[in-house]
Amino acid sequence: MKVLEVREAAGGRSAIALHGKVTVVRGLDPLRRAWLLRALGGLVAAEVDADTVGEIDAHGITFPLDRAALALLDLTEPVSSIVRAEDLPGHDPRVADAVGARDRA
Repeated sequence: MKVLEVREAAGGRSAIALHGKVTVVRGLDPLRRAWLLRALGGLVAAEVDADTVGEIDAHGITFPLDRAALALLDLTEPVSSIVRAEDLPGHDPRVADAVGARDRA
């Protein structure tokens, strides 16, 4: 399954389009980034927040991003759907802290 796009149901914010293989999320404010991580993290075990809408692709078929579609795809076992920088080999938290401090400045 691939998440094609995700957006908040309420409000006028545009959808966040995701690449079919790997998406690197940059340029979001901290609140929107936290929302996106919660939304994508909730896709396991057929859990989707009511404020999250979008599209998913499974075997070339596009489905709405909702609990019914996730249940149909038998997504009931928890899996990690998000890879963060700290999950990757060679991650140095000191470098990440320095970059964050630079961006905040």
